[in-house]
Amino acid sequence: MMCQPRSFLSAALTLLTLPLASQLAHGQGAMGQVVDKLKISQGLGGFDHPLDSSDNFGTSATGFGDINRDGVPDAVVGVPGDDDRAAAGAVYVLFLQNDGSVQSFQKISATQGGLVGLTESSTFGHSVAAIGDLDGDGLSELAVGAPGDDEAGGTGNQGAVWILFLNSNGTVRSSSKINALSGLRLEDGDAFGSALAAMGDVTGDSIPDIAVGAILDDFDHVLNLDNFGSVYLLGLDSSGGLTQQSKIGPDQGIPASEFDFSDFFGGSLQAIGDLDQNGVIDLAVGAHGMETSTPLGTAGGAVWILELNPDLTVGRYSFFHERSPGFPLLGVFANTAFGSSLAALGDLDGNGVTELAVGAPDRDAGTVWVAFLNSDGHPDRTVRIGMGHGNFGLGLGNNDKLGRSIALLGDLDGDQLVEVIVGAVNDDTGGSNAGAAYTLSLSNGPWVDRGYGLAGTNGKPELTVEGTLEWNSEISILLENARPNTTAFLLFGFSEWVLPFQGGVMVPALDLIQPLPTGSNGEIHLNGIWPAAIPDGFLLSLQYWLPDPAGPRGFAASNGMTGTSPW
Repeated sequence: MMCQPRSFLSAALTLLTLPLASQLAHGQGAMGQVVDKLKISQGLGGFDHPLDSSDNFGTSATGFGDINRDGVPDAVVGVPGDDDRAAAGAVYVLFLQNDGSVQSFQKISATQGGLVGLTESSTFGHSVAAIGDLDGDGLSELAVGAPGDDEAGGTGNQGAVWILFLNSNGTVRSSSKINALSGLRLEDGDAFGSALAAMGDVTGDSIPDIAVGAILDDFDHVLNLDNFGSVYLLGLDSSGGLTQQSKIGPDQGIPASEFDFSDFFGGSLQAIGDLDQNGVIDLAVGAHGMETSTPLGTAGGAVWILELNPDLTVGRYSFFHERSPGFPLLGVFANTAFGSSLAALGDLDGNGVTELAVGAPDRDAGTVWVAFLNSDGHPDRTVRIGMGHGNFGLGLGNNDKLGRSIALLGDLDGDQLVEVIVGAVNDDTGGSNAGAAYTLSLSNGPWVDRGYGLAGTNGKPELTVEGTLEWNSEISILLENARPNTTAFLLFGFSEWVLPFQGGVMVPALDLIQPLPTGSNGEIHLNGIWPAAIPDGFLLSLQYWLPDPAGPRGFAASNGMTGTSPW
């Protein structure tokens, strides 16, 4: 193995980056960026079912575990605009393949899938959540929000939540319904069921419980303090019936002075683990209409962190938004709908706290933030995913609203990477605002393996890079399985090209080419120090190319590796 001196790589990195430091646009750390994506919509991603205009496929989504027991986790996607019965809504159970595409599906609506009692204008599917196994049959139950439901006798949009007990083929075996007739004090226009989250067993009866958003709940009708929003914590029994309830909102756990009209508190919900270590799961709550900056009217949205007590009241609370520490944005950002969706991604950075994905669908074509949380539930740093950000690439329409929903799927293909599903509700593939969803693989390290290797006489050369990209940390670049005793060319790029070249794909932009000799075993090993002079958010893309006259293409190339120094 050829081992190059530590000073070579450190000096090369310093010389490369210093002249460009003032020109670099800030980015985000590679951990949490997109490694791979696949779009699901009419005729795409294995989904061969027609969608209609304004279906808004992808308004909600949840990972559902492996319901058909084929070894691959499945998903449920909400379609509240579906009109099998006059805007009654629908959900699709998507049986996924390990590449994130749809193998088959089952639709549940007023006319399909075995559900009985769904009425017109229910907007069934506005929210969905896999809530755990209530009846002990080994399958999770599915909660579905219908915020337009009026079965309880109101004049409009009291709302309801359906608890569906499914068969392994995705059809409904039985169901229950929670609404004002279940003992909840709901009023017209509350939109109970706007959001849902599985909470595990918070009541201590060994049966999973849920959180439900009522996004249009009013605080004071007399003063016209409308649409503050609220959250219900509900205990369930084994049949999906209501056993306990606790309400969180203005003057119910949080002072009313913390709220304003049209905050839409409860528009998204996500259990985030026990931050305060008191034995009770804590809750993140989206309020995508909340004003977070001056002047008045700049309703960028926020995420509340609620630390809950054993009696399900609020112990401590706080919130963060796009102008909080950990976000690389400056200035005032109005009407981005930050907090429209939430998903816990697991502990990607190893600090013992789950990471939280936050949707801001009204920013550009839609944005998802991956927030790396600390022990108080606030982000230390973030990664932005969207068109041109976070390695998502291009292809979104201006009003697609990527990030209207997001949910953790798990590891579909066994590569130890997190897969998520993200809704883009206004995508026009199947018609105007018919909707779409993307399955995304997210990186769990500071470097993203971009692939695209080109085989030579020895097969594909393999490039691995190790190092956190923190200032003054060690970095190691190892090439293996290359042609021995020849010259390899290491390409350094400050952006990615990903362009066809000599039968392969050149990943980095050509900002520097460094010739280096391979050893007798076809290896090159570079060690160095990530220089302190390199700014935060600096992107570096690497790939080796080697002349290989006896190879199929006359050249061989390693996979490309891309890393970004963290914020």
